[in-house]
Amino acid sequence: MKIILSFLLFISVFPAFCQVSFDKGYILDDSGKKTECLIENKDWVKNPETFRYKLTENGSPQSAHISNIKEFAIENYAKFVRASVQLDTSKSRVLSKFSKNHAPEWTSATLFLKVLAEGKATLYYYEATDLVKFFFSTPTDTSIRQLVYKEYTVSNSTVGENAYFRQQLNNEVNCGNVSRTYLERIRYSKSELTKYFMRYNACMGQEVVKPKSFATRDLLNFRVTPGINYSSLSVDSDVDRLKNVTFDNHLFFRAGLEIEYILPFNKNKWSVFAEPTYQYYKADQEYNTKYKAAIDYQSLEFPFGVRYAIFLKTTSKIFVNAMYVPGSVIHLSNSTIMYGSTRNGLSFPYKLKTGGTAAFGAGYALGNLSIEARYYMRQDLLNSYIYFGTSYQRLTIVLGYRFVKLKSTVKTTQ
Repeated sequence: MKIILSFLLFISVFPAFCQVSFDKGYILDDSGKKTECLIENKDWVKNPETFRYKLTENGSPQSAHISNIKEFAIENYAKFVRASVQLDTSKSRVLSKFSKNHAPEWTSATLFLKVLAEGKATLYYYEATDLVKFFFSTPTDTSIRQLVYKEYTVSNSTVGENAYFRQQLNNEVNCGNVSRTYLERIRYSKSELTKYFMRYNACMGQEVVKPKSFATRDLLNFRVTPGINYSSLSVDSDVDRLKNVTFDNHLFFRAGLEIEYILPFNKNKWSVFAEPTYQYYKADQEYNTKYKAAIDYQSLEFPFGVRYAIFLKTTSKIFVNAMYVPGSVIHLSNSTIMYGSTRNGLSFPYKLKTGGTAAFGAGYALGNLSIEARYYMRQDLLNSYIYFGTSYQRLTIVLGYRFVKLKSTVKTTQ
């Protein structure tokens, strides 16, 4: 339990110490004054209500709130505008939270809306917990209104759909260049609605203005991760002190295959990964002048964890990891500790059953290559024996070679 709590504490506290970049942008206050500045870019998953900015590179961060900022934009990222709107608060995404009501559940709200496509007609985006909504304005009505789409429960096994947004598009954002079939099939999604509004604006003869965004986003990395373990092991018994032994520290080879998924926020800084790993520890130890113990432990582990990266340049970064290593492993040998005497040899085997542990590491990556120093906390290898306790610990140097890098084809504004 302490190991799990250490892992959870690390991933919950560490973000408070992480750096977030300040990027070029501007703010527009209530008086209409536009100020060029540097805005803290958190690559928000949910639309913000507050943000921080600096007037100069070395200036002190200042706080801005939706109550006094009409608009702000970050260069090559996104633009947000303040709007007082009617918001349908019906939950989406999670079936158990769907309403049984077909009609939207309106409430008045003041929001920062993200601009997805801008022109004669403008498309906006809003996301909160279990809530994704699109808004729009048109040449004939510049007020910002919600495009209505709602899923609701008809019965325990049936979900209904209020797709009034298609009628809104047909009535208010229609240049006559789309078929009825196209309108009937368009989905309530970033990609399809953005494409529709850009197509409409082009049809209206206006140059399409779309906020720039990252053209691609890192998605998956595959690495081979060979390395060296500097391992130690001690065994303690509450009922038989003759079984208490501390093995010498040894260096052993380890090898892994890492699969890393880059999370779609915070500018590729956060990721989750899994790293199936082969490791072993084999040693003989004589102690108390006439006793002997030996261990042979080879296994496949299946650790998983989170990673945070701080980019130094386009191709280099430093990173930190927090991992949990489950006790469920695949043993590749007899995996036993055996006891005996120097005279009669080994004759008392104890089969290993591992407990879980946590590991923490930090490293540096340059292009496809990386190096990491990692520390594994205490792990019990005799977890099924009540009167035994073991402390298996490792200090590891992990080399990495990324042999596959996949990028997302979906832009952040789509």
